[in-house]
Amino acid sequence: MPLPNDEIIRRVAKQVLALFPSSQGLEVIWSSFVKIGQSLCGEGPGKDPFRRDQKTPVKNFFLAGSYTKQYGRSNFVW
Repeated sequence: MPLPNDEIIRRVAKQVLALFPSSQGLEVIWSSFVKIGQSLCGEGPGKDPFRRDQKTPVKNFFLAGSYTKQYGRSNFVW
């Protein structure tokens, strides 16, 4: 994405406020954004054993994305 990190974070914060009305009045007090080139995980034979679980050792913190093991349909269309 050819935007500065601050602009991406601003857009994401704006979208969160729009999608979650209960977040109105809250403000982002810390953020971090990391760009990883070619980080998409594609479907392919034999790749499932290498996907990470969505559950983490941190209470109430989960991973999401096409690179995780998903028990059901993926959110991404390949």
